Amino acid sequence: LLGHAVEEVGREVGLSGRPLKRSITPLMRSALERVLAAPAASVLTGPISRGDRATIRAHEQTLRRQDPELARLYHAFVRYAENQRLGPTKR
Repeated sequence: LLGHAVEEVGREVGLSGRPLKRSITPLMRSALERVLAAPAASVLTGPISRGDRATIRAHEQTLRRQDPELARLYHAFVRYAENQRLGPTKR
């Protein structure tokens, strides 16, 4: 699912195939290694982990313009993280 979303967004910005995979591989590999090494809640990074609502809103606005379905998915992940208290008030 994540791979498909990356491919779709990549096509929208002019990346596909091998160049797209090369550009996203380090990020995905790093994220997977962190999750495998420690509890997922402890390795969350980015605007959700910082409680950076301005950046989250900007992401959602951009995604709504580009792909409303992906925007709904992003919003659902944000809500899930907040409900699980995975942001600044981590358990």
